[in-house]
Amino acid sequence: KAIFEKIPTYTVTFNPNGGKGSMLPQTFTESVVQNLTVNAFVREDHSFTGWNTRADGTGTSYTDGQNVTIGEDITLYAQWEKNAPVVYNVIVTDDGNGSGSAAPSSGVTGTAVSLSAMPNTGYRFKEWQVAPDTVTINDNQFTMPGANVTVQAVFEPIPSVDVAIDEANFPDKTFRDYVS
Repeated sequence: KAIFEKIPTYTVTFNPNGGKGSMLPQTFTESVVQNLTVNAFVREDHSFTGWNTRADGTGTSYTDGQNVTIGEDITLYAQWEKNAPVVYNVIVTDDGNGSGSAAPSSGVTGTAVSLSAMPNTGYRFKEWQVAPDTVTINDNQFTMPGANVTVQAVFEPIPSVDVAIDEANFPDKTFRDYVS
């Protein structure tokens, strides 16, 4: 008469450890090698770096999808690394009749940026033109969005004023007497 023994099975439970999403527990048969379930959790501004038997990362580490044998029920905690903030640039151009600048000229989303414009002789500042068009400039300032920004300083000529003096009406003075 054949006697069959039940081979033990163990459960691996996956914990998002600050992440979001869900993963079903995974069943392992004793002494059978199999791959860990690939991570399905996400965490804003973080990258997944692997699994660990302790939430703080001081236990046994496993890579995503690693071949393992499991001999007990365990919980694996997702391990996360904070992503470096993305720095975006401000590109300032002009129309050739002056120059513009931005301070700072780069920054992360939410950085306050101040613009300044210096017209060439005979010109005055008219406006800033900006791309993307979702950026709003108020009082020569804007808040850095999650993208590079291009602004163009636009200048216009200062209108000239023509003055005509009829010297016949002012015989005792010269033109210089009126403008000095």
